[in-house]
Amino acid sequence: MENNIKKQILYYNEHKDDLLKQYNHKYIVVSPELQVSSFDALSEGFTYGVENYGYGNFLLKDFTTPTQQVHIISPTIARI
Repeated sequence: MENNIKKQILYYNEHKDDLLKQYNHKYIVVSPELQVSSFDALSEGFTYGVENYGYGNFLLKDFTTPTQQVHIISPTIARI
């Protein structure tokens, strides 16, 4: 796993309660610089992440469902 992704996962884990409060019912992208952007649709977040950071360089988080999935975007999408 890339260092950026590890850093993003650590950031997410440390701030998940605040992020959930702020971005409930949204999808968020955490950039390599740990900047957070929010979107109404998964496809919007995915497109933004790929266009701005490239595959494997951003974390895409789903706050729209009770399961609150975290997606690591790489050439193949993996869920953790």
